[in-house]
Order: sequence, then C-alpha cells, then structure tokens
Amino acid sequence: MSALLWIISGIILALIELITPTFFALSLTAGCFLAALISLTGLSLVFQLMGLAVGTTLFVLFLRPLLCKKNDETTFGYQNMAGSVGTVEEILPSGQYEVRVKSQLWNARSEEKLKKKQKIIVKDIDGVTLIVKGV
Repeated sequence: MSALLWIISGIILALIELITPTFFALSLTAGCFLAALISLTGLSLVFQLMGLAVGTTLFVLFLRPLLCKKNDETTFGYQNMAGSVGTVEEILPSGQYEVRVKSQLWNARSEEKLKKKQKIIVKDIDGVTLIVKGV
C-alpha cells in the first residue's frame, strides 16, 4: 500500500476523531502514520500492517490514558463557593439575606445580623442557601 493511502486514511480518521472525541480513531490515525513511514522505506504490506497494529497499540496503551485522564478535582459553581467574598444586597423578611457572590445572587443565612452592602464571606453551602458571616 502506498504511503499516500496511509496518510489519507490517517487524515480521514483524524477528521472522524473531531466528530467522536473518544481517542479511538486518533489511535488508528497514529497507526496509519506509522504504517506510512514504513511504506516509505519500501517494506511489504505485512510490515505496514504490523506498523499499523503496533502504532495503534502503543497509542492506546500509553497516550490515550494520558489524554483521557479524569480530573477528580473538577468542581461546579456552587462547590467552590466556600471562602468567596460577596456583598449583602437585600435583607429579606424571613431573616435571610440576598447576597451577591461572584456576580451571582444567592439566598444566604447568617448567625449574626448583617447590614445591607456589608461585605460577607461564604463559610459553607446548604442546598441552594449560602451560610455566610460578616467581614
């Protein structure tokens, strides 16, 4: 098989990878490019197919785990609120507060009395209510 066919196959697989980001097609792409290099040396189709298999296997075993590594420290908006600073926007009739933290309005409660426009710091979160204290 000519090197050009291996390269075209690799490019098509790379384009498929853009649509389905599983890194499976990308591993075959690596194998195709290795097979193209072997083809340029003039070795037979058997060696080219072995190169395809070796390139794909090496990618799957060594590079794919690095690319697919999950970040267990991923947090969502409310999970990293503790320690954030904000401002009391409104004092609600229920005794709770409406506070602005990170440009978002939140319901909040505090063990101490707070004043409007007072700076607060988020201690914790309970459901969708922030637990805050004055600064």
